[in-house]
Amino acid sequence: MIAAASIGGFCRVRGLYFDYLEVRKTNEQRAQYQDNTRNVNRVDRTLRLFHVVFQTVKAVSGTVLALLATWFVIEKQFGWPSAC
Repeated sequence: MIAAASIGGFCRVRGLYFDYLEVRKTNEQRAQYQDNTRNVNRVDRTLRLFHVVFQTVKAVSGTVLALLATWFVIEKQFGWPSAC
């Protein structure tokens, strides 16, 4: 969203809808891969989130803003108090 907002404004287009693909899983399958019950999954997903945020913002706005956006995400993930 940060990268999209830096390109320009948003507008609502009536009548456009997105299709949602639902993959049915058992509770056991969901627990293994989505619910962060294993710390390995939690660490991997968190690192991927940081990487994706950095790469996306860097492609649009440059390295400095990418580092700043990634720092904001890190603060949000770990619940550190902000400077405000």
